[in-house]
Amino acid sequence: MIDIRTAQESDLLIVSQWLRNQAECEMWAGHRVLYPIDLPALPDAIQWSESDSWVVTLREEVAAFGQLVPKPGGRFHIARLIVAPDHRAEGLGRRLTEHLLATAVETEASVLSLNVFADNYRAIALYRSLGFSETDRPADEHESLADYMTYEV
Repeated sequence: MIDIRTAQESDLLIVSQWLRNQAECEMWAGHRVLYPIDLPALPDAIQWSESDSWVVTLREEVAAFGQLVPKPGGRFHIARLIVAPDHRAEGLGRRLTEHLLATAVETEASVLSLNVFADNYRAIALYRSLGFSETDRPADEHESLADYMTYEV
């Protein structure tokens, strides 16, 4: 059975085990987290206290993780979305992204944004299918090698 629940800090141990090298870590968290991951420092590095963090569970096993980070002007940023390697291409990323979109809309978000690397073709296809489009990165966002996408509510 698939369920979506609020993440707990203890879930970060599981999520961190899905990352096998610096490149995967950077794809997940940008410049905020270095590999090997310093678990005690991870909550601060990923803005745990400022963000809404969610997990998808499959038969009570954590199978995906993502965050909603509030930004100025009613914008929310979808961040650090990841699906467990053994559960990719099963629709869990879509389920979690749809949940994050719905949660942001309920909190009266005006725009949702996210970063995605240009070679992450599956993720880009998912985001486009949900209505995201590539846009210029706003000046108040950190520079990134990833592409910037938004969804107008």
